[in-house]
Amino acid sequence: MARGRAVARRSVAAPRCWRRVTLADLARTVHFRSTELKGLEPSLEATVHFTNAQPWTFTNGAHLAVVEIDVDSGRVRVLRYVAVDDCGRIVNPALVEGQIAGGIAQGLGGALMEHCAYDDAGQPLCGTLMDYAVPTAADVPPLELHHLETPAPSIAGGYKGAGEAGTTGAPAAILNAVNDALAPFGAAITDQPITPERVVNALRESGRG
Repeated sequence: MARGRAVARRSVAAPRCWRRVTLADLARTVHFRSTELKGLEPSLEATVHFTNAQPWTFTNGAHLAVVEIDVDSGRVRVLRYVAVDDCGRIVNPALVEGQIAGGIAQGLGGALMEHCAYDDAGQPLCGTLMDYAVPTAADVPPLELHHLETPAPSIAGGYKGAGEAGTTGAPAAILNAVNDALAPFGAAITDQPITPERVVNALRESGRG
C-alpha cells in the first residue's frame, strides 16, 4: 500500500513504472469481478503478526465525591461528583463523556445499593428489580467531568479505554467520602453496598448512634 494505491511489491523501488491500482478499483474488482482474479482468493483481509513491547494500556484518573449522611436513618446522598480521566487521545468527546458518566452511575449503584443476596439453600433472593436496587437518574448527581489526553505510546492512535474508569473509580470515591463523614463519630465502613442499615450499625458500634 503506497500513496492511496495498492502497488505490486517489486514496483515500489521504481515509482515511474509502478504496477498499481487505486483502493476503490481494487475493492470494486474484489467485490464485483472476483472471477477475473485467476489463481487468487478474492479478499480484502490481511493478517499481520508482531510482538509489542507493551501489549496493554490502561486509563488513569482521579475521582472525588461529596456526600451527605443522615445519621438517624443512615441514608447517604451524593451531593457532588468530580472526575478527571486520562483516556488517551479522544476521538469522540460525546461518546467518551457518555462512557464515563455511565460507568460512574454503575459504580454508584455498586457502592450504595446493588447487592446479590442468597438464602441458606443458595437460592437468589433478588431475582427481579423489585428486590435488586439499581440507580436511577434521581440517584446520580450532576457530574463534573474533566479530561486529560496523554497518548498511549504503544497503541496505534494513542487510544485508551474510557468506560472502565467510572466503574472502578466511583466505589472507592464514595466509600472514602462516607468514611470521611463518619470519622468525627469514630465510625467506619469497610463493606459495600453502603446501605442505611450498615451506616446505622456502624454508628451504633462506635457508641454515637
